[in-house]
Amino acid sequence: MCVICKKFEGRLIVISEKAKNTLIKSSVARKDGREEDFSSISQLHVHSECRKQYTKPQSVRQAAKISEQVNAKLSSVNNCPMNYWKIKS
Repeated sequence: MCVICKKFEGRLIVISEKAKNTLIKSSVARKDGREEDFSSISQLHVHSECRKQYTKPQSVRQAAKISEQVNAKLSSVNNCPMNYWKIKS
């Protein structure tokens, strides 16, 4: 199973330690929390295209931007006073 897309179909490769470190760095930059998953597996199986897309600098920047926007929205919802969410009858 590809650790990036979680699919079984297609040709999978086992990546080197250097490539694994690149995936971990990309995960940290993306702020997607998958670095722990990548670190905990000794041999990572991926599709070549998934790895290229996941580590591509443009994709990493875009994913990080989206992650920051989602976190900002979640933070603003969590900081709202509880009375704001009560439904008035």
